[in-house]
Amino acid sequence: MGVFQLLIELIEHFGLIVAGCFILMRFGAFRKILLKRANTTEKILITLFFGGFGIVGTYMGVPLLDAIPNLRGMSSITAGLLGGPLVGMGAGLIAGGHRYMLGGFSALPCGLATLVEGLLAGLISNYLKQDKLDWRMGFCFGVVGESLHMLIVLLIGRPFSEALELVKVVALPMIIANSLGIAVLIEILNGILREEERAGAIQAQKALNIATRTVGYLRTGLNFQSAGETAKIIHKMTDIMTVGITDRRLILACVGPGEDHHEVGKENLASATFEVIRTGEYKIISKKDEVGCPVKDCPLYYGVVVPLKKKGEAVGTLSLYRGKGSRISQVDIELGTGLAHLFSIQLELEEIQHQAQLLDRAEIKALQAQINPHFFFNALNSIVSFCRTDIEKARELLINLGDFFRSTLNRGNRELISLEEELEHLRSYLMIEEARFGTRIKVFYRLNHGKEKWYIPQFTLQPLVENAIKHGLSSKDEGGKVTIETRRLNGELQIMIEDNGKGITSEELKVLLKPGVQSKDGCGIALANINQRLISVYGPEYELKIESTEGSGTKTCLTIPQTSLIDQYKSATG
Repeated sequence: MGVFQLLIELIEHFGLIVAGCFILMRFGAFRKILLKRANTTEKILITLFFGGFGIVGTYMGVPLLDAIPNLRGMSSITAGLLGGPLVGMGAGLIAGGHRYMLGGFSALPCGLATLVEGLLAGLISNYLKQDKLDWRMGFCFGVVGESLHMLIVLLIGRPFSEALELVKVVALPMIIANSLGIAVLIEILNGILREEERAGAIQAQKALNIATRTVGYLRTGLNFQSAGETAKIIHKMTDIMTVGITDRRLILACVGPGEDHHEVGKENLASATFEVIRTGEYKIISKKDEVGCPVKDCPLYYGVVVPLKKKGEAVGTLSLYRGKGSRISQVDIELGTGLAHLFSIQLELEEIQHQAQLLDRAEIKALQAQINPHFFFNALNSIVSFCRTDIEKARELLINLGDFFRSTLNRGNRELISLEEELEHLRSYLMIEEARFGTRIKVFYRLNHGKEKWYIPQFTLQPLVENAIKHGLSSKDEGGKVTIETRRLNGELQIMIEDNGKGITSEELKVLLKPGVQSKDGCGIALANINQRLISVYGPEYELKIESTEGSGTKTCLTIPQTSLIDQYKSATG
């Protein structure tokens, strides 16, 4: 058989493998591995899948010269590129081990080459970003992998004369056919990934639109009115059959089929709802019995129940239901969990508002000045954009946003908090800002305050850093850097916030810390508030120090006195 004829036969055969892969790659496990979210069980299944297709690739080969020119390499290399070294090595071991058991003088080198191809492709994938893997790169990997395959045959195959004769005939057809197969598989997988990203972006935008429409209602807390209006908005803006909202004890809203017997105000919560409230984790209802409704003709068959949280505790649930013949999809799950995250943040904001109404204290007023709709919606817009490109980053930012708002609730009525608590609050804020501004903003920490327990008026550092970013750096096209530094000096602690932004004019600097005076950038009120609190707690010698040169940056310094002075203050104020 000639080289060209062998190439034609291999290309004809790889079409069957590609068709089979295309069908099976529509399943959820493959979507998860593409998004780097597959668990151990799913990785094992994918390893078995590609190993099995490697065996099929062997049988799709053409017996020739006591060997089997084949399409086995496309499976092991693709497995490694997608799943990493363990998946690639596992698939190569299965397919290569099978080839070894078939016998022949090329059994050992071909089986070993299949294992090496999968392992090397997996190792390379660890250093390769998913969005950089395209059909061209897949083709190149195929050429390199199959060339290595031929080299191993020459090095190990005995007798050498037969190995050399085999390589002369099969090298070009196997390199071209396997490389083409890998390129086609990679392009199919990238198409699936793009489809997933588009669906995720649509759901993220839908969730944000719903959250925007409901923010006015949830601002009053989780009650019958806010839950009812929220459920109506979700039902109207999605194709979900029935939407339910509960608190920890009562049904607050039910909109859609089944609302006639899932009555508002009743305590007949479904067993799945109690489980979600107890565990704080969402639950997928995959069969009618799990709905837990005693009504025989209840139209609710499938659903997802997601916790609504405050301070990390479930205070209620959001349920999305579908009827017979329409199961809950991954898109529905993503929509439910996304809405629950946004609603939980809104409920946290409601709690902040409630605290502000109850506590007329300087730190709460400072908090109100800083946590504003602009920061909230800028953060949400950043998260939405990452939903299209980096889902794990979007999830991390949601956690940071929740931590930022949650930390404001855990402080209560304290005038002073530990420096570590204040720094943790600041880190959550900066993670969101760094994601929003990208490489334009760089943050550096130089923390040398030791292990002593330092205390500071709460909501002090974050407003200072926000001023540095908002008024110093954000207006510069190239951005800049912010440095947060702590150092001990003569038993006291100095904290410095320094930026290389546009600076402050000498005229503004003279009046910046005077009460009631606001700079043209709008940062004077917040700085004066912090300065007055420092003076009221520690005395006039501990006022805020600001040094700035227009066009060169600003350095703000505050000093925390010795612990004994803080203890005196705490004793005097109770």
